[in-house]
Amino acid sequence: MLQSREIEQLNAANLVLRHFVDLSAQLLPFLNDLHQKRNLSKIESDSMKKIISVFENYQFDTKTSESLINSNVLALIKKTYEKITSAHLFDKRQSFKTLND
Repeated sequence: MLQSREIEQLNAANLVLRHFVDLSAQLLPFLNDLHQKRNLSKIESDSMKKIISVFENYQFDTKTSESLINSNVLALIKKTYEKITSAHLFDKRQSFKTLND
């Protein structure tokens, strides 16, 4: 049987997980939209850098969501972020290559 302190810790962990999932649900589509644009304004560029910083600096084990809520949601978020950013890097390399050809 769980002690009250353990229950409090699980509740806190679930709250952090929920916050990150909710935040990702808003940031990832916005990041994808920014990556699709050809020319970003200064504000859009700054926003993109901040979003990337959130995901690059947020350290988590994708197994956490599996153990807390029996879901692979963190793995899906990570995969989605990596796909968006890798597609962006590919597009930038292609644009650079085209300009230099």
